Amino acid sequence: MGLSKNLFKITFSNKLLGLQSMFNITKESLFFAALILVAVTLPVSNLLVNTISIWLMIAVWLMSSPIKEKIRFLRSNKLIWLFSSLFLMYAIGLIYGNFKLGLFEIEKRLSLLIFPIVLGTAPKISSKQFKIVLLSFAVSCIIISLLCLIDTFYRNYSQGIVFFSDQFYTDKSYGIIFAHNNSWLFSYENLTKNYGFHPSYFSVYAVFSIFILLFVGFRNESISKFEKLSWGLAVIFLIIFIFLLASRIGLISLLILSVFSLLFYSYKKRKLLYGFIVTLLFIFSISYALQFFIPIKEKFEGLVTNGTEYSPYRSSERLELWGSSLKVIKDNFLVGVGTGSLQPVLQCIYKNDSKAYCYQYNSHNQFLDIAATLGSIGLIFFILSLFYPIYLCYKKKNYLYAIFILLFMFISFVECPLAVQKGVVWYAFFNSLFAFHSFNFFKN
Repeated sequence: MGLSKNLFKITFSNKLLGLQSMFNITKESLFFAALILVAVTLPVSNLLVNTISIWLMIAVWLMSSPIKEKIRFLRSNKLIWLFSSLFLMYAIGLIYGNFKLGLFEIEKRLSLLIFPIVLGTAPKISSKQFKIVLLSFAVSCIIISLLCLIDTFYRNYSQGIVFFSDQFYTDKSYGIIFAHNNSWLFSYENLTKNYGFHPSYFSVYAVFSIFILLFVGFRNESISKFEKLSWGLAVIFLIIFIFLLASRIGLISLLILSVFSLLFYSYKKRKLLYGFIVTLLFIFSISYALQFFIPIKEKFEGLVTNGTEYSPYRSSERLELWGSSLKVIKDNFLVGVGTGSLQPVLQCIYKNDSKAYCYQYNSHNQFLDIAATLGSIGLIFFILSLFYPIYLCYKKKNYLYAIFILLFMFISFVECPLAVQKGVVWYAFFNSLFAFHSFNFFKN
C-alpha cells in the first residue's frame, strides 16, 4: 500500500514536471514570437502596431521567469546599466530642464530603458531564433519597399502621370527619363511619405537589411542555389531602392561599410589583391550608377555647393544647425540645458533663420543634441555605450553587431535618431538583441 502510494506520488510529480516543462517551452516560444513581431512591425508606418508588439513582448517577458531571477540578472549584468544610463540621465535632466516638454522627451526615449532590461534579463534565444528575428526584419523592409514602389506608381498613374510623359526630365547623355516637375515623383520623400518614413531612416533600415542578408542569409553553406539567388536579388533590389530614396547618408554608409567589409574579409581570407580589385569595382559601380539617379546626384553635388549659392540640398544649412547647437553647448558645457529645454533655446537662436524657426529643426546631430541637453557628462556616457560594444564585437568576432553600431553612428552624425520612434526603437531593440543574444552566432 505504501509502495503504491509512493509510486503514485512519483508518477504525479513527473507529470507535473512534464507539464511545467511544456509550459516553459510555450513561454519561450511566445517570447520568440514577440521578438519577431517587434522586428516585423518596425518598418510599418503605423506606430501603434509596433508599440502594441512591444507591450506584448513585455507581457510575455514578465511571465517568462521569476522576478527574483530577473533582479539577479539585472544586478550582475553591467551592459544593462550601461545601455540604460542614457535614459536615466534624461530622467535626471528633468530636474533642471523644462519638465512639461521633458516628459514627452522621456516618453519617446522609454525604449532605451525597456529593451536593455527586458532582453538583458530574458531567457537566451537560440542561434536559429536569433537568425529568424534578423531575417524577419529584413524581409519586412523588402516588403515595405515593394509596397512603397507600388503605391508611388499607383498615385502617379491615378493622376495621369506615366513614365513617357511631358512631365518627365530626359537625361540626354544616357537617354533615361526621370520625373522632374519641381519634385521627384518616384524618388526621395515621394516613395515613403504614405508610410510615415523619412527617407534617411528608411535608407538606414535598408542598409542594415542588406548586411543581414549578406551575413545571415549567405552564412549557411547548405542553402540551395535558388536561395542564394533569391538573397542576391533582394540585396540588389535594396541597393536600387536606396538610390531611389536619394538619401546621402544611406548611400555613404552603404559604401563605407561595404568597402570596409570587403577589405576585412579579403584580409581574413588572405586574398588582399582580390579584395582590392572587388572593392575598386564596387566603388566604380556605385559612382557610375549615380549618373542614372539624378536626385541623389544633385544631393551629392549639394555637399560642395557654396553657402551663397542656392541649392535645396546645400550642406551649409546643416552646418548652420550644428553651429546653433555648439553655441548652446558652449554656454552649458557640463550638464547641458536639461531635458525638454533644448528646442526652446534653439528657437531663440533660429530667429534669424525663418526656415529653421518655422520647422523647429533639431540639432540634426545626435552627439551635439545629447551634449547640448545633458552636457559633456551625458555625451561621455553615450559614446561609452557605443564604443564599449564595438570592443566586445572585436573580441567576440561579432562583426554584424559592429556594423549595426557603426550604421547607427553614421545616422547620428546627420540626424537625431533618438528623438523619433523609428530611430530610438530600432537602435534600442537591435542593440540589446545583439548584446544579450548573439554571442553564439558569430563565433567564426
